[in-house]
Amino acid sequence: MLPLLTSVQNFFHVGYVVPDLDKAMERLGACAGLRWAAVRVIPVTVRTPAGDTSVQVSLTYSVQGPPHLELIAQQPGTVWGSEYCGLHHLAYWSSRLTEDVDALTGAGFEFEAGAVDEHGALTRFVYLREPHTGLRVELRDEAARAATEQWLRGEGP
Repeated sequence: MLPLLTSVQNFFHVGYVVPDLDKAMERLGACAGLRWAAVRVIPVTVRTPAGDTSVQVSLTYSVQGPPHLELIAQQPGTVWGSEYCGLHHLAYWSSRLTEDVDALTGAGFEFEAGAVDEHGALTRFVYLREPHTGLRVELRDEAARAATEQWLRGEGP
């Protein structure tokens, strides 16, 4: 749990941005003995301080976990661009996404990016960065937990 956030539970995953998703799955699977959930391509509207953009994010998770290893395909011009390859973030489930974002920004974390719904409200995930250490934290909306766990079990679409 992040001590600042009483509603944030369960360390969920470590996220890595990789230039080649298939190669990373093959190599990390072989050297670390990991199996992978099916790759998903997820359309998302991402808000950054520079504005909103729509992207298709390709990603997978290790079946082993938690914590899981998340692999995200590099996407130039986004928070998953080449300058972010490698260790990207630590992710936690949040049952109060907006309030937790406010608490972390109030504690000095900087809003970096987050998914927004059709009304412009934050949803699904938010990245925040601690400026002195560079630590990036992802808060994952607890509302997506059941569907994500189904995916990791190989169930669902």
